[in-house]
Order: sequence, then structure tokens, then C-alpha cells
Amino acid sequence: APATPATNAQSPVDCLGGKTLTLLGDLKHGRTTHSLALLCSRLARPPRLVLVSPAELSMPASICAQPYLSPTQPVSAQNKRLRCQPTVTTRPAAPTTPPTRDRRPLAGFYDPYPREPPGLYLDPGQTLTSRGVVFEQQSDLSQVLATTDVLYVTRVQKERFSSEEEYARVAGSYVVSAELMAKAPAHTLVLHPLPRVDEISRDFDSDPRAKYFEQMANGMYVRMALLALVLGADLDKL
Repeated sequence: APATPATNAQSPVDCLGGKTLTLLGDLKHGRTTHSLALLCSRLARPPRLVLVSPAELSMPASICAQPYLSPTQPVSAQNKRLRCQPTVTTRPAAPTTPPTRDRRPLAGFYDPYPREPPGLYLDPGQTLTSRGVVFEQQSDLSQVLATTDVLYVTRVQKERFSSEEEYARVAGSYVVSAELMAKAPAHTLVLHPLPRVDEISRDFDSDPRAKYFEQMANGMYVRMALLALVLGADLDKL
């Protein structure tokens, strides 16, 4: 029998094979989307990935295509064909004096110690292309919504931009609303790592396909269990 939405939520690893997972939003900076894409690539039956974002926020080439392992390695022809945005083309020099403070910017948008993009120096066997994961990049969500089984939404991260003008150009690029989701299949699940800004309308929160609050609660319980294990707790006695 075909898997039900409830089964999809309870056993995601078992049911993702043959499904389409659409990642939406800021795919350039979003650590959750990077991790999720690479995790899917390690499944025996990975889902088909659709990467939906504005062009300037697309998934880095270090995640989806050939990573940059050499200090002088150019952007490959394959990266250009896949339209993945290379994060850098050379290995950045080590800072003269490593920062000792919290690396988050104190105010505004300027960060004198920007974070190194996740996955920049991955092993060549760990990218989507090298592991044979089928994926495509899109900028129009409406073109892929009808074939999406799981929609993973992320916010555009204002703190990643150097100016208000840069942020304003891409802010609000996508809004998942009840009206939009009326065009999606009845079984399509919607996830979000939270917090959100305006990328998911609150009129969709009561829809049974909205699983992000359940996702948030499950994440809390997983963190509780991990902390207990790290501290040496006997989970059988808890």
C-alpha cells in the first residue's frame, strides 16, 4: 500500500526513496539545508532534490558539485552547467590573529570575521554530484510544487547581508500560504527549522500538512537525549 502522510512523518528515512524533496529559500547560507542535502546523499535510496532559491542565494557548488580542494582550482565546467554558485575559487588565507570573541556580529550587518561556508572543503566523494543524487535548481516554486512530496522552507537570513539594499532585493522572494498550498498535492508535508519571518503565512499553520511545530518539538527531545548521553545519563532510568 502507498505510504500515508502520517507514515512519511514517522519514518522519513524509509520513505524518501523515489520522493521529491524541495529545499526553498536561502540555500547559500542555510546550514540546515546544507546538512539535509548531504544527509540525503548518504541514504541507500535518496530522494530527488529540487533546490529553489533566488540566483544569488543558490546552493554552493561545494555542496552540490565538485568542491574546491585546491588553492588554485578554477570553477569547473560542470559547476557552470549545474548553475551552482561557487562560494570561493581559492582557499582563504588564515587570519593573522584569530578572533577570540563570539564571531556573531555585534550590531548591524558587518561581521569582521565572516564564517567559512560550511562544506567548503568536503571530501570529493561527499557532494551530491559525486554520490549520484538527482537534483535540479529552480527559481520558480510554482513550477515544481505539484511534484513536491516534502517542502523544506528556510528564511532569508538578514544578518548575512552587508546592507539593507542587498537584503531587500531577495526578502520575501517566496511566501508559503494557504492559497499557494491549495495547488500542492494533499500529501505534501511542509517543514521549517524555525524561527520564521514571513516565508510561511500564519494562515497555513492549521493545515494538517504543516509539520514545522512538530518538527521543532521533536528537535527539542533529540537535543535533550543527546545532552543526557553526553553527560553520561542512563536513558533507561529516565
